[in-house]
Amino acid sequence: TIPAKSAPPCAMRGLGLEPSPPDQESVAGSIFKRAMRVHGLPNNPASLMERPRQRRTREITVLSAPEVHSLTRATESPEDSTLFLAAAFTGLRMGELLALRWRDIDFAREAIHVRASFAKDVESTPKSGAARTVPMVEDVARALARHGERERFAAAGDLVFAGPLGGHLDPNRVRRRFARALVAAGLGGMRFHELRHTFGTLAIQRASILQVQNWLGHSDIKTTQVYLRY
Repeated sequence: TIPAKSAPPCAMRGLGLEPSPPDQESVAGSIFKRAMRVHGLPNNPASLMERPRQRRTREITVLSAPEVHSLTRATESPEDSTLFLAAAFTGLRMGELLALRWRDIDFAREAIHVRASFAKDVESTPKSGAARTVPMVEDVARALARHGERERFAAAGDLVFAGPLGGHLDPNRVRRRFARALVAAGLGGMRFHELRHTFGTLAIQRASILQVQNWLGHSDIKTTQVYLRY
């Protein structure tokens, strides 16, 4: 057998298995406190040091692939089932999904072209400011193909997820239906946006971080790196 290699110190620290070194402010404060006690220093200069801002990180909630399918089975309509499935397996933002048109769905190349986003009753460019292309897995392709068999709003320029009159869906109503589907599926509470995180955690297991960054439209790779922890 091949002997296991121990992780380098930096990796051990990143896993919380080695104590982090004290910061400079703590060291300086201890020195000046001793100087005040022993040598009569009138005040502690370290108290005037400005502590650098710490960037807070928030834990994200994600679903496993089987849980995604449980969610889609608990929806109130086939359209919601397809919408939630696409969100979890493409990583598109809510606004990008609601702005999708049939001409953006490339069944031949198994890809979805993200060209627009819908928010505050207005269509605009995606949040990243540029169009991008994401892969379309077989489950999503099948669901979209079935969804496209509807009698109305199936032309190239029509919205994929359309309201009764062919217009955009109301994002707030979609979120409420999503919340009800979560309860019906017994999956607890989470935000709709965390379906995008679900895609990130699943994709990072199968593709390079640069690919995942491009698919999600992240301008900074540090945003994508959060998925390496899941």
